[in-house]
Order: sequence, then C-alpha cells, then structure tokens
Amino acid sequence: MTDIVFLSVPKLQLKGPILSIHLLKACVIQAGFSAKALDFNAWFANQVKGTSLYECWTNPDNKILTDRHAIKSIEDQYEMVWEMFWEEKIEKLDPKIIGICAFSEWTLPNIGLISKWIRAKNPNIKILVGGPCLKHQRAVQYLQPLIDDFITGDAELSIVEYLKGNMTYPGINVMPESAGNWKDGNLLGSFGSHDNNFDRNDIPPPDYDDLDKSLYHNNKPLYSICGSRGCVRRCAFCNVPAIWPKFMFRGGKIIADEMIYLYEKYGGHKFLFTDSLINGNLKEFYVLLKELCAYKKRNPKADFKFMGQFITREKNQISDDMFDLMRDAGYDHVTTGIESGSEKLRKEMNKNFSNDAIEYHLQQLQRVGMTMVPLMFVGFPTETEDDFQETIKLMDMFQKYPDVVKYVTTDHPMIIVRNSPVYINKDEFHIREFQDGNYWVSDFSTRKLRIERHYKFLDEIDKRGLWERKRHLISSRTHTMAEEYMQYENLDQEVVDIINSWYQ
Repeated sequence: MTDIVFLSVPKLQLKGPILSIHLLKACVIQAGFSAKALDFNAWFANQVKGTSLYECWTNPDNKILTDRHAIKSIEDQYEMVWEMFWEEKIEKLDPKIIGICAFSEWTLPNIGLISKWIRAKNPNIKILVGGPCLKHQRAVQYLQPLIDDFITGDAELSIVEYLKGNMTYPGINVMPESAGNWKDGNLLGSFGSHDNNFDRNDIPPPDYDDLDKSLYHNNKPLYSICGSRGCVRRCAFCNVPAIWPKFMFRGGKIIADEMIYLYEKYGGHKFLFTDSLINGNLKEFYVLLKELCAYKKRNPKADFKFMGQFITREKNQISDDMFDLMRDAGYDHVTTGIESGSEKLRKEMNKNFSNDAIEYHLQQLQRVGMTMVPLMFVGFPTETEDDFQETIKLMDMFQKYPDVVKYVTTDHPMIIVRNSPVYINKDEFHIREFQDGNYWVSDFSTRKLRIERHYKFLDEIDKRGLWERKRHLISSRTHTMAEEYMQYENLDQEVVDIINSWYQ
C-alpha cells in the first residue's frame, strides 16, 4: 500500500513534469512515508495524440478540458482514458490518498471528473487537493463537495503534518481568505509558508525516480527549479506579494547543487526557474552563476541550460561580468518584464528602471551572445496615448538588436488581478467602474480602447519582425477579443483592418 500518490491533471504544458508533485513526494519520503508522483496530464496527451482531443493542447481556442460545461461533452471519452490510466499506473500502487495538484482554474473540471470517479469506484481512498488555484475561495468551494481535504499555501511542511494526522496544522482545510490579515494594502500570510521559521534551504531536491521520460519530447523533459518565493518588487499589477508577502530565497550554492544533482542523476539538460525573479537576490544569483561556471569548467561536457524571469536593473547596480557569467553558466535566454516603453508609466507601476537600463542590457546580451524575451502589455489604468506611443517607440530599440530580441511576448491587455495593488487601491489608479479583471473603466481607459491598443501593438511588433501573426500563435484571449470588438459601436477602422487581415 502506498501512503499517497501525487497527481498532475490536464490542462498543463507538455514540456516537462510539474515541479510540485515531485517536490512534495521528496518531502514525504524524507519524513518516512511512501509516495509516487504521476503526470496524468502528459500521459493523457500521449494517449490521444492524433485525435481531436489532442487539440486541447495545441489549439488555444479549444476549451474542452478547461471549461466546466464543455467537458461534459467528452465525459465518456475522458472517463475511458482515466480508467486506462488508473488500471495501468495507479491500481497496483493501492494508494491510501490521491493528492491532486490544482495548478490553475483550468484544472478544476478535470479534478471534478476524477474525484467523482474515485468516489464511485474507490470510496475508501481519500482525495486531497492543493495548489496555486486554491488561493481563490471559489475554487475551494467548487471542490469541497467532491473531495475529502485541501491544503492552501506552500505544502512542503503541511503535507507531512497531514500524513501524520495533524489536521489542525495551518493551511489544512482552511479557506484562503480567512488565513491572512489586511495590513497597509497587503494581504498577509494567506498563501505562502505557514511557518515563520521555515527555511527553504532545508527542502530536499525533487524526486523524479518514477518519472516516465518517454512522455516528453525526445525523452528530454524540462525540469523546474524553485529558487525563491515572492518578489523583491511590488509591481502595481501583480498579486505575488499578496501570495508571498515575504521574499524567501535559497542559497545560490544549494540551488546549483540541486541542478547538478538533477543533471547527473536524471540527465536534466534544461531547467526552468519558477521564481518571480531569478536574480531577485543579486548576491545569491552571483553565487549560483559562479558555482555553475566552476562545475562546467571541471566538467567541460556538461551542457545543461536554464531559463528564468529576470529583473532589469540600472547599470550602476550590476557589472558587465555578470553577463559573461550568465552565458558561461548556461543561462539560455533572459525573460524580463519590461511591460511599457513609458518611463512615467513604469514608475506608476512601481517598476523603477530607465530605458537606458533596457538598452544597456540589450548591449551586454548582444556582446555575450544571449537573447532576451521582453514581456509587454498595454492598457495600464493610467496609460495615455503618449504612453502607448512610447511603447511603440521602444519596439524600435528592440529592432536594433535582432540577435538579442527574436520576439516580444504579449498575450492580452491589462487585467486587474485580485489582491494586486491596483485591485486594492482602485481610486489611486483612477478606476471609476469595476466589473471584473477584464471589464473596468478608468479616467484614461475603457475596455474598447484597451482592445484597440492591443491589436495595434500586435500589428506594430509584427511589422518589426518581433512577433509572428500565425493563427496558432495568437492566444485564445486575442481570438475572443476580435469577436467582442466587432460588437462595439464607432469602431476604429485601423483595428478592423488588422483583425480582418488575420482571419481572411
């Protein structure tokens, strides 16, 4: 009998296993319990490859596995695939508990179907759910009738206490909103670690002993690394400080040791940092780079690379040699949140770096032969037409460095995220009407205007070769906005022409 089987469910990316289930597996094994971690998401996708169901992972508009109502249309097919998975992978493990990761709201309909099946077929097995999605009360309320227990917040400690039977441990069966307190516009203690003495350096490396590499491209899964929780910045549009009020980081040497361990034991050739900022702690970032460089110097055949979100700093805060270390350590490409070309607007976002700082990074990355992926969006509540034009102008700077910026990432105009500073302090950001994260009005912005700027921005980066206007690369939100926009009055003909050119 296995104490717990951890499970990831659709719909998730297919490049590699989700970190959480393998990390929690390592934690409970370290505590003396038995555990397995299984990727039902990737297994499912491999089983239905070549069928219409596989479009769920390839077509951004297909919501069959993500919509609570649409999934009913394929419930019989889904249950058949799940039964195959149960018989092949889970039944022989004879689990006491099934621990399911609710990574996002996309996973909720899948958890619902699976939980109902387990209840009917194996009522003695407990169903436990945890994950980022449970930061929302509505997700917990949807799941509660279907499951036995849930854990909110980081679960490295609480999962062990749960298996010990300590049901009063913080985070176990506690609604997320009731777990924290409001102070100075921040929600404290709701979703992060429930133990103030929690040292992330004590976490064991994730356990991938039971990973089926054949589920991933070329048998080479992308492995995730968690170097920190929280963020050193308090960007106005972001709710990370509400999730993790305190920036918690692991030592650079410990992170490097974990990467080397995963490379040597499992053949990990590519790593993705799940951190909000890989270089949030600059001192430990240098330690990480130097440790990896030293290892690669001792082992010249070591060819692993890594990726992660990167903070842009002013030139006087860093040194040129950091970029050499990044290249030599195997930093594959820099993903950095630029957001806007307007310095004024970035200051209002609490992103305090100049356009000169951006160009300095571009110059250094070009010098060492690395690439950058800028993250951008339009439609911040205080964005003016001049701010928007500054963003277009910044694209000319990116165009000057074609070997560095291959493309710009932008998925949608500004969405007001729950518990972000903009959400909490609507008056400060001139928001007059608020329906939900997409539908709101400020003194400077309307939904219609944000859609117009989004399409114009996409068209501008497409003209500069910084984005591909192929339909399969356009997000589902962008598809939906095209239909929505055509319902407005007084349409902008330029935007209509852009939309029509895409769908001819």
